[in-house]
Amino acid sequence: QELAQRGLLCRDEPPLVALLRALQARSSAGVILIPNGCDHLAPQADILEALRTLNARVPEFRLRQGTLAEFAQLVREAKPRLAVIEGELRAGRRHPILSGVYSARTYLKQRNAALETLLERYAEPLAAFASLFGRDFTPFLWAAWELILQNQAHDSICGTSIDPVHREMLVRYERAEAIARQVIRDALRVIGERVAAAPGEGIPILVFNPCPTPRREEVVVEVEPRPVDGEEALDPATCSLVDPNGQLVPFAILGERLASEDVLSGVKHVRKALLAFQAELPPLGIKLYRLVPGGEQPEEVDPQVVDERTLENEFYRVQVAQDGTLSVLDKETGRLYQGLCFLEDSGDAGDEYNYSPPAHQEVITSHGGAAEVRAVERLPWKATLRIDLLLRLPKGLSGDRRGRSPERVECPVSLFVSLQRGVKRIDIAVEVENNACDHRLRAGFPLGFRPDHSFAEDAFWVVRRPIRPPDGEGWVETPPTTHPQKSFLAVEDERGGVAILNRGLPEYEVSEEGTVYITLLRGVGWLSRDDLSTRRGHAGPPYQTPEAQCLGRHRCELSLYPYRGTWEEAGVLEAAQAFRAPPIGIGPVTPSRGPLPQEASLLAVTPPGLVL
Repeated sequence: QELAQRGLLCRDEPPLVALLRALQARSSAGVILIPNGCDHLAPQADILEALRTLNARVPEFRLRQGTLAEFAQLVREAKPRLAVIEGELRAGRRHPILSGVYSARTYLKQRNAALETLLERYAEPLAAFASLFGRDFTPFLWAAWELILQNQAHDSICGTSIDPVHREMLVRYERAEAIARQVIRDALRVIGERVAAAPGEGIPILVFNPCPTPRREEVVVEVEPRPVDGEEALDPATCSLVDPNGQLVPFAILGERLASEDVLSGVKHVRKALLAFQAELPPLGIKLYRLVPGGEQPEEVDPQVVDERTLENEFYRVQVAQDGTLSVLDKETGRLYQGLCFLEDSGDAGDEYNYSPPAHQEVITSHGGAAEVRAVERLPWKATLRIDLLLRLPKGLSGDRRGRSPERVECPVSLFVSLQRGVKRIDIAVEVENNACDHRLRAGFPLGFRPDHSFAEDAFWVVRRPIRPPDGEGWVETPPTTHPQKSFLAVEDERGGVAILNRGLPEYEVSEEGTVYITLLRGVGWLSRDDLSTRRGHAGPPYQTPEAQCLGRHRCELSLYPYRGTWEEAGVLEAAQAFRAPPIGIGPVTPSRGPLPQEASLLAVTPPGLVL
């Protein structure tokens, strides 16, 4: 009946007959598939009786129950001339696609991405290599994956259920992470025992690169301050760090952490030092470093901090403006990008399924504000600036939900911008204390050119999307300007472009003027409403979901990657993988005279662009 009211079916016929005739007109094989059921319905008990009745009442059609495989076989037998359909097949012309789910409860997407990365990039490959030496971690991997998969039912991972469902998800993620991290620790120890190294003083540290390309990157290792031979514990602050060739490596102690280990063998509680240094690593490989007594450090090198508002390395020069936005000079192309990483906040009168701006929208940005900037990290290989802002946002929506509340709340925001020596990437972490309701907070990146398309990693490919959406006349759901992504999106012209890498932030938008927006969080208070401007009717039950407002502290991690040429030529996918999966390490390990060298690639992948 709804389709008839919208002019998609003939109003002079019974709805089912009109639907069958409309589908028949579109079928080149004379076979029509009618899916029966919904995720909220049990199987129809009287389906066979219903089909007999329909066959008697609508003799021009023959209806029967079947499977998808049977339908496909009937189509093949008809040998029709099939049209070629291209694109994502993701449009709300006849049925909502509910694109707002990509930004509903963003914290769930971040946890899911982190856990998938932990298993796919670390636990599974390390367990596979450890199996070559007789250790089988398969049951533990299955246990962790089962917990994660329980969270990936569509209403769960989409963030479109009631609050208790999503509280349970966080518990499963915690359990899966505990299992995965224990597998990683144990597998690294097994591999470390097979590294050929003569006994020596100090603490051996094994570092693992989870990416199938060589890299230079910071690694932070939890180090138990004891030598492997059981002698008196070492103070890392009085030690030197050397690589397999005996070369000094600069390092820093970031603090310490209390760790509880060997729970099933008589638990022990150990305070471990957090040791940071920059490692040069082989593809999907290992490298053995050693912390030895002495305290000697390499000669100082020029830091990446130019002044309290400027960072610089071989690839980029980054300056912070008075309002906290960034100017980035790409030294390779000579291109200057200005006003990057401003914050934009807009009201949201939608629900967990769809963003819907209120009738009287109010958009607030960080432009023109006053930011406090200071250098908080000055390491030989890395520097970080901290940018503090204060957003004064409407507390929520007005009483009639047609506008934003005149009452304001303060939402402190801190941005941490980092450059590493030898790393072509500008890392950005955004920490926000969200005290506002019914709004969407995004980071904006004006690129200074008007693109026609964006490129984004999807589940099985990198998809090329037009910037301008279809007009959507008569559609059930307004065509969204936001789109999904996995680890990166890129926008480019004939001179090059900018990729924005992310860790678990699946929603982006590119405006026709050339500004890229990354959604940091979206807060709403309803599972479903029927008064949205962007969708007709309900998408689910009208429950209130106060925890979907996402109040509290959030941390979002991004990275800028300006480049020359195309995204493929510039290695954007490899850069995104490296950003999502930094190297890890463990110390001490117990090397012996095993078959593995102190620096080894366990697996290399060629040509570039082949995804492991």
